Amino acid sequence: FQVAGGLSVERKVVGLEQSTGRVERSIGVVGDRLENVEDKLEQIQRNAISATEEAALIAIQPRADNARYDSISQKKSSFCLENTRVDLLEEIVKWANDRNAKQLFWLSGMAGTGKTTIARTVARRLDDEDLLGATFFFSRDEEDRRSTVRLFPTIAYQLARSKALYREQIIAAANPDACTAMMEKQLKKLIVEPLKTVKKDTTSSPIILVLDALDECADEDQIAEMLFLLSTALQDLQPHVDLKVMVTGRPEMHIQGQFTRPGMEIVSSISRLHDVEKSIVREDILRYLSYHLEDISHNMRMSDIAWPHKNDVEALANMADGLFIFASVAVGFIRQKPVKPVERMKILLAGVDHQKAPSAFKNLDVLYQQVLKSAETALHNSGGA
Repeated sequence: FQVAGGLSVERKVVGLEQSTGRVERSIGVVGDRLENVEDKLEQIQRNAISATEEAALIAIQPRADNARYDSISQKKSSFCLENTRVDLLEEIVKWANDRNAKQLFWLSGMAGTGKTTIARTVARRLDDEDLLGATFFFSRDEEDRRSTVRLFPTIAYQLARSKALYREQIIAAANPDACTAMMEKQLKKLIVEPLKTVKKDTTSSPIILVLDALDECADEDQIAEMLFLLSTALQDLQPHVDLKVMVTGRPEMHIQGQFTRPGMEIVSSISRLHDVEKSIVREDILRYLSYHLEDISHNMRMSDIAWPHKNDVEALANMADGLFIFASVAVGFIRQKPVKPVERMKILLAGVDHQKAPSAFKNLDVLYQQVLKSAETALHNSGGA
């Protein structure tokens, strides 16, 4: 009886110790979460903007509020699908956090390779980690975003909102003369001088600017000048603040020329999307197509006909040949109302087969032709002009 009783007590003691361990671990988890909440609250308090500051910030003009990565004008743009572009995104985030990395990072890629989607994904991730200072997404389609006139006032405005440490200095510098000056003076007065007034803290996080689609700026000379001024400013700021800039754009002469200038290699690095292995890009495109086509199937309740067929998705991925824009347009065409996914998939595959398209760009041309032909047919059937 004593042995049995002793074993019973021992089991209870062991069970109690295990329960205590679980409780302690749970308390530790709760403590960590509370600490994270406290950090977030402290961050919110630090970045709180007073009514006086708000009025001063609003007065920073001319601005392009639609140039932010998360503005309403970007609603049709997308972010990278989960588990796609993994290595590239990690490379960029690693660069952003590396204090010894070069300050200017150019993501170069041909049209349709997904540069803007990558830039938006990076910006969102850096924003979540409180590393994002400002973003400017160029676009030929909008007056405010097709030139550099509003670039530096916009960056100064966003920096002042996101980084309380520099808010007072930027507000003080952002007078109408500085905001409407030539680009060199704008950069100097609105960004360089305010950031240099604060003593560098080696423990502070880096600040990242993201400038997307330089090739979308209508004036090539403006972009060339901007890159020259920016590279000089980054070197000037290096002893004062860990400021980095990520830019994206096609490898066009006016951009390429600035990155190949003597001495530019000191401050800049280049990542070329066409250097990424085609097999990796194809897998990402296949994942993108599968996700969106299965979503269409689910929404249309098509489980009884087992659509999309794996072979068809594989064929579309092959036709894309590294161009994410092809996959995006194909999905948009199949999703187009009235939604007839089976029929539209056949149109896509048959159209390209008949054309015997030799390249992704030729496939993209054929795809656009199919989209336009479908729209024309729909208009005719509806009794339109």
